Amino acid sequence: MNIETTAQQSLEQLKATGAQKYQTMAVEKKLTEINIENSELSLMRTTCSNEINLEIIHDQKQAQLSVNKTDGPTIKSASQETFQLAQSSQKDECHDISNESESFKLESGDKEPNVEKLVKTLDNLKEKIKVNFPEIKLESSYLSHQNINKYFLNSNNVSFHSDQSYYQLFLMFTGKRGKKASSFNFTGFSMKQLEEDLFTKNEINKHLESSVKQIDKQKIPNKFEGEVIFTPECLRTFISGFLAYLKDTMMIEKSSPMLGKLGQKVTSDKLSISSLPYSSEMSTTNFFTGDGFKTQDLNILENGVLKSNLLSLYGSKKTGLERAKNYGSNIVVNAGQSSLEEMVKSTQKGIVFGRFSGGRPSPNGDFSGIAKNSFYVENGEIKYALEETMINGNIIKMLENITSISKYRNNYGDALFPYLQSSGITIS
Repeated sequence: MNIETTAQQSLEQLKATGAQKYQTMAVEKKLTEINIENSELSLMRTTCSNEINLEIIHDQKQAQLSVNKTDGPTIKSASQETFQLAQSSQKDECHDISNESESFKLESGDKEPNVEKLVKTLDNLKEKIKVNFPEIKLESSYLSHQNINKYFLNSNNVSFHSDQSYYQLFLMFTGKRGKKASSFNFTGFSMKQLEEDLFTKNEINKHLESSVKQIDKQKIPNKFEGEVIFTPECLRTFISGFLAYLKDTMMIEKSSPMLGKLGQKVTSDKLSISSLPYSSEMSTTNFFTGDGFKTQDLNILENGVLKSNLLSLYGSKKTGLERAKNYGSNIVVNAGQSSLEEMVKSTQKGIVFGRFSGGRPSPNGDFSGIAKNSFYVENGEIKYALEETMINGNIIKMLENITSISKYRNNYGDALFPYLQSSGITIS
């Protein structure tokens, strides 16, 4: 049974339950993957999987269910179970589905992988790492080709089909010298087309060099309030925390510090954030939302001014605010004018912040956690790699106190992030 037939059969079975509103998404995945363990190629495999997501809204009650079998009896049984779950759920008049009768199909990437090139590229990368960084140990790393075929239908005649393929690299590594070792680190990204030499792409070589330097670590000389240079990976974590203030949960609970701030300046005017699923720089994207709307490019923050929330249809109805054209996929942070070297030279006392281990910021913006894979900076120079170090601050103040943003950005395939420098953060 092909994916379109599966989705249509699912919709028919949902209709047969007598539900007032319903929708389904059938997902078909094919993964071709080569693994690295202990710095050696270890496994090549191809796996296929299927999933059907079902949703029913009846008498203002809603339920969802997912199954990983696509045969007729399973779909029928799952549809009936979804209806029963809806009947036993709480009433909420804000549950709804898209009523925009729109249909489209979008395709991207190589439908089938170039397996020979896949092996050659990963083997080439592995050998370059061995030669240039013999103290690096690769663990649980892979290069893969993924094809994800989705078919979405609802009872309001919405029909979306996306057939998306891309290559994806993930590296996890540690620097080791005798009994000494760095903290583990990782990096990864997706690509539309597979390049033969990935050694310098997205600064892989710099990540590896940093891990070697982190074999020898020191403590900071004393607790201080200083400047922090966020790496693109680390910045992604914090921007994700900030964007959570604009989404359903915190907006509905009225705990978001961004509530009522549309059109107001909420960060430094150096910062702009967009959601750009149709950017040519994206290799993997969300063409439609889970509640049945075609995504659109969206300015979230423009020169520090809040331009949009990220509310779904449900969040919009719950809060009385406008539904967003996009719910926060494919985030792009604007590039600035500085280089990383210039940022370091301008830092009197601070750190280059590689990775954050901690929870999301609190509703008032406060965050606290451990700075991993980081370096101490003093008088414009990187002095040494840091032992795991406590870091405390406030994300809203952090984004207000931006001093510079880099020209360079890492392209993760689903997002673009630069280096960002900010002040007033406590390191201890």
